[in-house]
This record gives sequence, structure tokens and C-alpha cells, in this order.
Amino acid sequence: MLGYDGASEYADPANEHCAPKFVDQIRNTAHLSNEQFIDLVRSDGVDVLVEICGHSGRHRFISMGGRCAPVQISYFNYIGTSGVPNVDYILADANSLPPEEEKYFTEKVYRLEGGFICFNYEEANIPPPESPAIKRNGYPTFGCFASAGKINHLMIRLWSEMLKRCPNSKIVICNKELFSRDARDYLVARFVAHGISANRIMVYAGADWENLMKLYRDVDVMLDTFPYNGSNSIA
Repeated sequence: MLGYDGASEYADPANEHCAPKFVDQIRNTAHLSNEQFIDLVRSDGVDVLVEICGHSGRHRFISMGGRCAPVQISYFNYIGTSGVPNVDYILADANSLPPEEEKYFTEKVYRLEGGFICFNYEEANIPPPESPAIKRNGYPTFGCFASAGKINHLMIRLWSEMLKRCPNSKIVICNKELFSRDARDYLVARFVAHGISANRIMVYAGADWENLMKLYRDVDVMLDTFPYNGSNSIA
């Protein structure tokens, strides 16, 4: 088994989340062009190539369009169709992809029993549980760590209504798109426009693993987004 990883952070075997013991070899392909990636996969004799980025940064759908391997699969990060003819299958389950939507997919849908996403945190460095944040703070705290693209105007309106019905509550929002002061101010302003005081909205730029785990301890109730639900953050 070969692991083709486009992110150098996870291609380093010293990284605790890389789990090199589960694969025979890991190749860092971040520096390769799509043509070079195709040549490498073919020369390695890969029989089944699985793309796990979806339509996110550093995906390899362009390379897969050139038929890197005899069997090519889209999985994990994106449950929508790739639209790439040479991607043969997409892995899903009964809930994430309703049968009536299969007609919109260029791939053949292969359904897994239970949930199609599997996470294992047995070896992750997760802080021990603490008392609920409400006991330490004296007020309930909601939270959402989804990417900014999933937090639409409807979400802001519904969350503002939720905060109004729970007068002493606050909400924590953290994602990498909040790195700039302008982005944080704009997000807070959207809540203020719905009558929520700015001091009830706590916004943070994206954090690394350790600090993100600490931030979870400050939240009583985590909120999902829709129509684009969370996956990594929910798991």
C-alpha cells in the first residue's frame, strides 16, 4: 500500500497523525505537477487509487482524469460527484447519498454499511475531559468550528434566534478563514445586525490540533451547519 499525500505536514513519517506503520510507503507529492503525479502512480504499479481531498485544495482529480490507475475512487472528504469521467466509484452510505440523487453522479456509487467515514482516535493526544464549560463560566456556550464557507446567512439568523432564546449564552466560532481582523469583525457584525451584542460572539482564527482540542473544552453544545454539513469537525 502506498500513501500519496499532497500535504507535507502529513507526509512526514515523524508526524504522529501520519500513522506510517499502517502503510508500506508514503510519498510526498505536493511538489509534483499533475503530469508528474500520473507518471509516478503508473510507475509504482498502483491498482486502486483513492482520492480523499474531494473538491478541496490539493486534490488530484485532474491527474485522475488522465487515468493514473485501473480503478479510481473518490472517498472521504467530499460526498458530491467529482464530475470526472475517469473516477470510477464514489464511496458513500445510505444516509449521506440518497438513492434518488445517484442520477446526478458521474461515478458508480458503492455503499458501505453504517457510516462511510471512519475515524480512530485511539492514539490521538486528546486532553482528559473536564467539567462542563457552563459550570466553570456560569453561562452556556455554543460552538461551531466549521469552515467559513459553510456558515451562511441562514445559519447566522438561526443562531441569532437561538442566542435570543438563551439570553445568557455565548457562541464560539473558529476556522482558518478568520485569520484577518476584517473577517472577524465582519462575522461579528452579521450577528449584531440580528440584535446580538458583540460581546456574546467569540471568534478565533484556525488553531493547531492541540489548541483546537483545548477550545472544545470551552463549549457546551457543538452546532453543525446545513445544507453543507460538517465531517472532520463533527467526527
